[in-house]
Parts: sequence; structure tokens; C-alpha cells
Amino acid sequence: MKKMMLLILASLSFSICLQACASNTIPSQDAGETPEFVEETPTIAPTAYPALGQDTIQTGQHPYSYLASTGEEIRYLMYFPEDYQLKEHWPLIVYLHGAGAVGKNIDTMLGERSLLGLLENNSDFEFIVLSPQLPSGRWGKYIDLIDELLSHLTESLPVDANHLYLTGISLGGLGAWQYALTYPDRFTALAPVGGAASFTSESVPENICTLKDLPIWIFHGEEDLFMKPEKNEAIASELEACGGNVKFTLFPGVNHMDTFAIAYEDPALYEWFLEQSK
Repeated sequence: MKKMMLLILASLSFSICLQACASNTIPSQDAGETPEFVEETPTIAPTAYPALGQDTIQTGQHPYSYLASTGEEIRYLMYFPEDYQLKEHWPLIVYLHGAGAVGKNIDTMLGERSLLGLLENNSDFEFIVLSPQLPSGRWGKYIDLIDELLSHLTESLPVDANHLYLTGISLGGLGAWQYALTYPDRFTALAPVGGAASFTSESVPENICTLKDLPIWIFHGEEDLFMKPEKNEAIASELEACGGNVKFTLFPGVNHMDTFAIAYEDPALYEWFLEQSK
């Protein structure tokens, strides 16, 4: 009988060991308590992108990383012109990308036919350009973090706070509207391209007139089947009704994707930006 009991105890001990080893967990060591199994914290690999500082600034367009106050990492592209060090105050454009670049692979942003593509082959663009990457979902969730990043950059770089401009395409156009509506006094001018202020049937935000003092230039393609131009036409009409400073450009026969290239390849947009000042 004694031999039989020893065999049963050994079998139970072996079974418990197998369960603990297979679970990839660590049992509690508190004496007198029933052992608990706690999941191990996964290891998160750090980003390969540097933080932006005087020793990491490069002319042209390059990736950087910012650790927000929430502990979340924001990855972004930053463009500096070749003559960056020759001026004390620079105008800055915040650019919000479209849905195709959402995620953690910053290289996907460079595939856009937009301002980002233009900057890849331009060494004398007369703006600093901040292009954050949206990690997931839509821009509304990250606007406060992007604004924190913008504050950090304007405090540490020779940026002219009276010449801050906001633009974006498609999903980023939606984000630009949301950003401006959240911080209506932040920017000097707004230029949404192919993106309305809402994906829902409610085209015009109730608080749209808070932007009546902000110069706005809206771009849209007439043949845009993804985001109907009527949405932005309704916004422009409402802004005009409340005394807003708004322009609306409709490109005849142009689809959603081609709108981006046409808008950003036109020097008139950047000339208009520089004409605006707080």
C-alpha cells in the first residue's frame, strides 16, 4: 500500500510540472497560498529610428521617432531643406497621410503620390515638413499626441509659429479637418486634399464655424467615387455663410488618387501658404 501511495504522489508531481512548463508562466512563490500562474511580459523591440536632435538632423526627408507623454511611440518623417541652417525662422507644414500608409512600416508613406513623393526628389523646398505616421485606426484618436509632437518640435527647432500649415490626403484630409476643429487657433492655414470632415452622411460638423477665421483651401476631384466632392462643397458653403475665408478647387474629370498629385505639384498651393500669416 505504501509503495502504491508513493507512485501516485510521484505521478501527480510529474503532471503538475508538465502543466507549469507548458504554460510558459511563472507560479506564485508566496507560502501558504495556492500557486497562481502569471503571464510573462512580452519583450518589445525598440524602434530603429532616432529621436530628433541637433546631432541627428539631416537635410532631405528621413524617419524619426518620438516617445509621447503617454509612453506611446510616434514615428514620423521630417524634411529639412538643404539651406536649413541659413535661416533663423522656417515655415512648417504638417502633412497627414492616407489609409494606405497606416501602420508601423514607415516606408509605406513614401509610396504615396503626394507631398511626400515630391519631397523625395526636392532639396530646396522652402518649408520644414512634419509627416507623422498613424499607427492604427483613424487620426482622431492620435490628434493630441501629434499636437504634443508638434509642440516639441516648434520649441526645439527654428520654426516660425506664425507660419504653421496643415494639409492631408483622403483619410489624412479627414484628419486635417479634425485636427483643425480640435485646435482651431493652432494653424495659419488649412488645405485638405480629397478628404471631407466626415465619413458619415452628416457632411458638415456642427462646430465648423469655429474655423471661420482660418484660411482654408479645399481640393477635390470631380470624379472622386471614394469621397464624394459634395461633402466638401457643403462644408465650403457653410463656411462662406458664417463669414469664413475659404477656397474650393474642383479638378474636372479627376479621380480620388490623381487629386493628390495635381494639388501638391502646383506651386500655387505653397505660394498661398506663405501669403497667410497670423
